[in-house]
Amino acid sequence: MTEDDFNNQINTSNSLVELENEPNPEPMIQSPDLERFQDNINAHFLPTKTEFNVSIFPLVYFHGYDDYNYYEYSNKCIAPTTFLRELSQYSDIRFPVHFTIENSKTVLAIHEFKDDIDSFYIPNYVFKTLDQSKLYDLDIPMTIKLVNHEFPKVKSLVLKPFRSAFLSIPDIKKYLEIHLKKGYSCLQLDYVIPICFRDAFLDFEVLNINMEDCESKEGGGEGGEVDTERESIYSLIDTDVEVILETAYDADFKCT
Repeated sequence: MTEDDFNNQINTSNSLVELENEPNPEPMIQSPDLERFQDNINAHFLPTKTEFNVSIFPLVYFHGYDDYNYYEYSNKCIAPTTFLRELSQYSDIRFPVHFTIENSKTVLAIHEFKDDIDSFYIPNYVFKTLDQSKLYDLDIPMTIKLVNHEFPKVKSLVLKPFRSAFLSIPDIKKYLEIHLKKGYSCLQLDYVIPICFRDAFLDFEVLNINMEDCESKEGGGEGGEVDTERESIYSLIDTDVEVILETAYDADFKCT
């Protein structure tokens, strides 16, 4: 072996030792192709939009009605996944999505988005209050407007039943607290709401609502003015609500 061959062998050995002592490079993680799930994932957000034109039907028209008939007595509805995709173009949409329908002040919440529908399905008691001349003509969509702000949370509320039949329910306050939170994302003062009862429902009027943070009522909007639209809507999400019951309207009539 010549001197040059010997030196080359030494250099090769030293290089191998250096490579063994070097930390192993971290494997490169390939970013998932999220566009497979949402084709506008890399698009820039658009300016906020709050009004949309959609077709609307009563909940009973939904093909899976038997699994969702409980929500006839709620403020919740079913919407198409295409609407969720449309909302994804905007940066500051609050979830769950709340909205009103033209000529109606009732606030609805989207309970679930479905792939196999292209219309909104809402409780029948709300549907009956809408403009009937437009509802069944698919060429004339209804305008919905997002209610895209945070609602003050309910601490307690006063309900007045319309019928004394509620007295047959054991632990009626607990029953109402459970079904209010299951059926309603929010409540509106002075509104009449249906609550599921056996195979039917009972109507209750919302007489009064106390908030968790009463100070929020004092702040108001600009210049200290109270935003009456906001203060008339109260959230039931993540609350431990206490229900106070008044005597039923039919009992009042009997007394007179």
